[in-house]
Amino acid sequence: MIYTIIKNVFQVISYLPLGLLYKLSDVIFLIMYYLLRYRRKIVESNLDYAFPEKSYAEKQKISRQFYQNLCDMLVETIKMFSLSEKELQKRFIISDPTLCQICSTQKNVVLLLGHQFNWEWGNWFLHKYLQSNFVNQYKIICVYTPIKNKLIDNLIKELRTAKGSIVSKSKDKNLLQLAAPTITAMVADQNPSNLKTAYWCNFMHRKVPCHAGFEKLIYKTQQIPVFAKVEKIKRGYYQASFHMPFETLPPYKKGVLIEPFFKFLEKCIHEEPANYLWSHRRWKHSPNNSMI
Repeated sequence: MIYTIIKNVFQVISYLPLGLLYKLSDVIFLIMYYLLRYRRKIVESNLDYAFPEKSYAEKQKISRQFYQNLCDMLVETIKMFSLSEKELQKRFIISDPTLCQICSTQKNVVLLLGHQFNWEWGNWFLHKYLQSNFVNQYKIICVYTPIKNKLIDNLIKELRTAKGSIVSKSKDKNLLQLAAPTITAMVADQNPSNLKTAYWCNFMHRKVPCHAGFEKLIYKTQQIPVFAKVEKIKRGYYQASFHMPFETLPPYKKGVLIEPFFKFLEKCIHEEPANYLWSHRRWKHSPNNSMI
């Protein structure tokens, strides 16, 4: 009952013009940043570690821009309930032919990205892009980690499936048996639940535990790994570009894909630091398994 009510409220709000929704985002930003101070200590701590070379004023500017981007993504996600495909195609573009060239081979792809805004619009646009270029031949598998809040988790899953993606949990064994052609999209910079099986690598000046599952999946199924970069051009407009780390997969060893992915993500963050999700506790673990 509550789920239906909240969903209906979001659907009604989504019919507001984006210009008004961004005014709403500005109000949410003021409440979240100044009044509630939502995760301010976590964000500021993360920025201190990530950018030791930047001044206090520079990091505060990144922090404020990040919160504005976070609030924009909130209203943009709500807008997905009513946003037309035509409008989306004006606001999200793919800026290079790399992915299209790979998909012309009809091979399975594992698409790896970080928490760069707006990944929800990106997921939807990717489906439409492939549909336009490959006439529904490619399916998109969106691998996700369930959100603790069941209501939000169900809303996000419903939005993603409504826009054409197939949602799958990260531990789904069916990922090993996908029929071609598919793109398996993973936000690969999340904290693993099991530190004992994690791979530790350097990320923004600190050792972090990383999921090793995507690397094993790629080698077991011989899929093509592709790294994705999402940039915010201006408010309400994004572009994605893609990078192939290897022409052919090198011999397997642990970290062979994890290390280059996190170096790639680091470069993306340095180019546009406010467009990354600084409010999650990505650096809460140390190699001795203690909390930071």
